[in-house]
Amino acid sequence: MSFSLKDKKLAASTIVIIALFTLAITLILKTFLMNDTIEEKSQKYYHTYVENKYLRIFDTYDTKGSGFTQALKQKGFLSRLKNFNQDLHTTDGLNYMEVFEQQVEHQGRYDGKDIFVVAYDMDPSMKNQLIKTPSGQIYITPLYAVQVDSTAYDYFLKDNLAIGKNFIADDYNYRPDKKKSIPCILGSNYSTIYDLGDRLQVNYLFKTIDLQIIGFFDITASIPMNGSILYLDKYIIMPSLSCEYNPNSPEEEFFQIILYDQKNSGYIVDEGRDYFTLVNNIAKSVNLQYTVRNDKKDVNMVNQGVTALLTKKVIEAISILLLMIVIIIFIFVLMQKFHRDAQKISVNLICGASLNRIKARLFLHVIFCYLASLFISMLLIGKDLFSISYRNTTICLTVLLLSLISVILILNLLINNYQLGTALRRR
Repeated sequence: MSFSLKDKKLAASTIVIIALFTLAITLILKTFLMNDTIEEKSQKYYHTYVENKYLRIFDTYDTKGSGFTQALKQKGFLSRLKNFNQDLHTTDGLNYMEVFEQQVEHQGRYDGKDIFVVAYDMDPSMKNQLIKTPSGQIYITPLYAVQVDSTAYDYFLKDNLAIGKNFIADDYNYRPDKKKSIPCILGSNYSTIYDLGDRLQVNYLFKTIDLQIIGFFDITASIPMNGSILYLDKYIIMPSLSCEYNPNSPEEEFFQIILYDQKNSGYIVDEGRDYFTLVNNIAKSVNLQYTVRNDKKDVNMVNQGVTALLTKKVIEAISILLLMIVIIIFIFVLMQKFHRDAQKISVNLICGASLNRIKARLFLHVIFCYLASLFISMLLIGKDLFSISYRNTTICLTVLLLSLISVILILNLLINNYQLGTALRRR
């Protein structure tokens, strides 16, 4: 049984089969590229937005204008900020969590990927800005970062760690005199750039700190809140630091004031209480100006997430159905080839040829078509192929391997039950 390209019917059929296999495999890969694992993200997002509503706490110091400047000069302002933060966490009826985006700055020439640079797609000049300092001119580049307390981390992120370890209680306690570095966990896009234990020196709230990488999140890590999902693929995730020590310099005091103002601008899970009155009473008790903002849920974003999920499922179903149809056509074409060559095969078997060798050549042709289709699909996907998670890549290859094994087993069964003896009597 020959698989030479001189057999025009087989050659034409092989080209068509490879094209159809390529289409099916490409569609399967594309489903994983539709915001990879969108199913997990959409389900988590939908659950959070339908069943929860977040209220934002914020200060009312003239949007950090003159009012806040005057507050900075008040005696005991820092201690009152710390007391307010403690009350937010300990008052009955308040389910408070700290989540805030505060960028960190890379100092010196930045040669990393542009996706990590804040707003680079809108303003490329954000990368390697040359600024003047008392010690001379230096380059700075803002990088995406988010800070979370233990409540927010446990609620949103602890199950999304791909490698390394989660934050522990002591990681949130900032003690520069005893701890040389602050632990951080990086988003999945950083996993090919850094290793566990690597250190990053950055500027955080006008203070130079060392970050030590203790883990990497998987691609599904996200924080869904009030109308948007914060995907953490390109973020540095830091603990929301607490300072239990008194500042020993004006610079340190300023750092702590800004830090605690951000810590006090977190979120409350709405459970139906009068949070406006509750928070305002707490703020007045420590002579601070904070209130609650009711951020309405964005139902359109929920619908978009569900629509994306349904679209992915439809394309996934079409690709699997197409793969099954191609497999059936492939088996039919090869058995037709076997049927046409049945007389020659029968004669060869009588002359001492091995049926197993004939089947082996047939199976090699099947494997060739699969590998050729997979290779062409990978070329079509291009560099986006590396954006597919390890989990989904494994699923895709498993599906293809199982379908390949199924084709070989079905062909083997059909050939074993083929009546080759009748082929010699056909004219």
